[in-house]
This record gives sequence, structure tokens and C-alpha cells, in this order.
Amino acid sequence: MNKKKSIGILLIFTFLICTLPPSLRSYADSGKYQIKVNRYTNSLTVYEKQADKTYKPVKAMLCSTGGKFTPLGTFRTSSKYRWRSLFYGVYGQYATRITGPILFHSVPYTKMNPSYMQKGEFEKLGTSASHGCIRLSAEDAKWIFDNCESGTSVTIYSSKDPGPLGKPEPVPYENYNGFDPTDIWSKDNPILSYAANTKLSVPKKIVIFVDDYSYDLLENVTATTADGEDITEEVEIEEDIDYSTPGKYQIKYYIADLNGNMIAATSKVVVKNR
Repeated sequence: MNKKKSIGILLIFTFLICTLPPSLRSYADSGKYQIKVNRYTNSLTVYEKQADKTYKPVKAMLCSTGGKFTPLGTFRTSSKYRWRSLFYGVYGQYATRITGPILFHSVPYTKMNPSYMQKGEFEKLGTSASHGCIRLSAEDAKWIFDNCESGTSVTIYSSKDPGPLGKPEPVPYENYNGFDPTDIWSKDNPILSYAANTKLSVPKKIVIFVDDYSYDLLENVTATTADGEDITEEVEIEEDIDYSTPGKYQIKYYIADLNGNMIAATSKVVVKNR
């Protein structure tokens, strides 16, 4: 083949690629995220594209694969389904197709209703429990459903090393109530009213002496969940105190409830001379 003919073929090939519809070209693009599923540890890592085109691990998720029934290799996601029928008459929320019948999806439900999660299945996350698909909590399945566009690269591999972010701890679920405990989008989930009872208590006024940098800003601050668990250490603080100058300042305290809603409270601060 002469040189001119080779160049002509290359130009035609380049033209055809560039004129593909965006929906098809996306499969050739790297995308914002890449997902790597570790079949051995039943965990996965999400990688986000950086400015220099490299990918950085940003999120780890607990999952349940199907062991040898989950294929190894690299695939591209395609269709998405708010609810999807699965094997043996059950359904999954927030399903994203990986390849063939293999999907990312929630723990199975006996009806297309978020209050009918199959009993005992949520607790299996982190172990091989599916029939080949990648099971996730509702929260994680929805994250992939919402954030990972069609054509996202998914690599399924097997290694004793869980990945750069490790294997997440299971979400506690002591009392089955039919709902996924991470599902904060289903208004009837009892966890929503439970989370809303998170309480934050702060002092109305704090007096600090000039140059007293030892004052503990969490003194007399308490944050508790609905069942009385102390979560004060999770309180975030925003302050504008100039410890070297007498005057009036303020501290803002924040704590997130289980719905992700921020609860805020403010304390007045007086810095004075000794």
C-alpha cells in the first residue's frame, strides 16, 4: 500500500469517528469517573478524572458480587432503570447496566416499593451474595445512577487488596423495618423522622480572656442522635475570634443529621482583659 493511500484511509477513519453521534462517541471517551470492582473483597472504588487527565480514587463502596458468576474484565455502562426486575421475582432500585444481564443495583426488593426490601439481604453487603450483578446500598446505587454517565468504564477484577481507599465498614442495621437504612429519598422510611431528632445544644454566651488560646470551643456543647448517642465530636466549628483583641465575636456550630441536613447554632463570644 503506497503512502498516499494510507494517509487517505487514515483521514477517512478519523472523519468517521469525529462524525459519530455524541451518544456513541462517549464510549470512546474516558469520562469523568471510572469504577473498579474487586470481586474478591466485595468492594469497589470510584476514580475521578483530574485536570492532568489522570484518575484519583475518591469514593469506596461496599458491594456484593456473585463470585464466579460476576464476569472479570473491563466494560462500559449503558442503560439505567429506576426499578429493574431481577432473577427469581425480585427488583432492584437505581440499576445501571454494566454488560449483558450484569447490573449495578440496590439490595433486592420483593415489590417495586422501597418498603419491601428483602429481609436479611442488606446485611450481606460485603460478601458474595448476588447471582452475578453488583449489589449496593440504595445510597451507593443511586450515586452511580446519578453521577456516572453511560459509557463509564467499569473494571471487575479479583485481588486480596481491597484498593487504595480500603473496604468500607458495613452500615449497622439492627432492626429490620422493610427499608434500606441508607435510603433517605423514600419519605416513609422511619429513619427520616429518627434522624430529624438529632439535637445540637450550645452555650448562649462564652467569655474568653485575651490570649487564652487554650479555651476548648466544644466546652458545654452537646450533639446527640434520637437514641441519645453522643456525636459531639462530629460538630464542625466556624469562628472569627481574635484572641488578642478584646471585643465581641461569635461561633457557629454545625452538625449533619442522618438525612444530610445541617443543623446550626450560634454562640456569642466576649474576649476581655483579665
